[in-house]
Amino acid sequence: MYLTKLETYEQQLYDQGIIVKESYVPKANAMCMKFKNGNFNSVIFYDPNKLNNDSKEIHCALLHEEMHLTHEETMYGIDEPIAKQMNKERKIKRLISRKCIPQETLFNMLYERHMELYEIADELCLTEDIIKDAYEYYSQLESWIKKKMKYDEDPQGYY
Repeated sequence: MYLTKLETYEQQLYDQGIIVKESYVPKANAMCMKFKNGNFNSVIFYDPNKLNNDSKEIHCALLHEEMHLTHEETMYGIDEPIAKQMNKERKIKRLISRKCIPQETLFNMLYERHMELYEIADELCLTEDIIKDAYEYYSQLESWIKKKMKYDEDPQGYY
């Protein structure tokens, strides 16, 4: 039996003890809950209608919630101050970047392969927003800046 990328990812989550369920989710595309006992320690609910029933959008929403579940310091309740929630969401963006788009991979796609944003997103099966977030994160790092300076000096001799 052949599984789609999304089905494969859902199976990986299941193997980690995370149940994935389609459901109406108020005020968000997806949400997660962590439990202290039982066979499954977590559940992710996602609203396929808010995600346009698009497998790439669903995959990224699940990925986002997985990061919350596997990095408990990023979990928050609905009553937590918005400033704290936003700080935790920024951390999630960095975690997703590091997990799904290695810095060298993104740099090569942009500068060696001269790929457009949508091409990178399609190849990595991620949304353009996640690619943008990764670029914003990496392009501020000293290691990226040094690579970019070296590339700008001699694009042909960089690789």
